[in-house]
Amino acid sequence: MKETHCETASQIKKENHETQTISTSMHQEGNYMSEDAHAEAAIRTAAKPPPWVKPKQPEKKHMLCGMFLHTLNADGSLNRQGRLLEYQDGIFKMQCFSWLDGGATTIEIISIDDVKNAKSSRLYSTNEQMVYAHLELLNSRGELVGSIEECMDAWRELVKP
Repeated sequence: MKETHCETASQIKKENHETQTISTSMHQEGNYMSEDAHAEAAIRTAAKPPPWVKPKQPEKKHMLCGMFLHTLNADGSLNRQGRLLEYQDGIFKMQCFSWLDGGATTIEIISIDDVKNAKSSRLYSTNEQMVYAHLELLNSRGELVGSIEECMDAWRELVKP
């Protein structure tokens, strides 16, 4: 590893705007700083955005992210099925699933108000619960071939890893 002589002390600004000084004793004592240490110091002293630029806050995961849902039409029939992926500023990104094979299709957005409104969506903890609810609906309308349990067993076989 190539060693480089540390010529001067420099102040290093941390994220919380506290300062830290690299000791000048490194130069006085003949100590050397590795290239890795120089690179790390350079990263810490890199230019900060101007003060009028609001720093991007790390997104906290919303408690509903990861849940499965059905969105409903005005008449209460199922519209879309999917999973809530991300949340930001009152909007969820939702991975939609195919009605034919359950595979991922598009990613759409849905407002938190629509997610929380019982007249426009139904939430489930697992994909299996969502599928079961769909089968119950089909059964109640007389559109299910076989029993709910038989269909669930067939579905489990399809989604086995």
